[in-house]
Amino acid sequence: MGIVTDRDLVVRGLAARQGPAALVEGVMTARPVTVQGNADMDEAVALFAKGGFRRLPVLEDDQLAGMLTVDDVLLGGVEFMRAVLAPVLSEARSGRRP
Repeated sequence: MGIVTDRDLVVRGLAARQGPAALVEGVMTARPVTVQGNADMDEAVALFAKGGFRRLPVLEDDQLAGMLTVDDVLLGGVEFMRAVLAPVLSEARSGRRP
């Protein structure tokens, strides 16, 4: 199992002067770090932080079920903060507590 990302194409493909006929196995990251779909987001964030990668294959048992990206985590965090701060912003705008 492996994954091919834009970074793999640049580092192992273009920089290594491999042409368009290069085999996928020659540029892919073999045995990427993965996460189970039933893992919590703290585990996924820890894997991103430790691994320094931007994409995390999500498995259900041993089958690929999806792909989680750093952007997904970031957008989820923004939505969470928006929900948490909404009452505070409302209070600040109206000058009274809800």
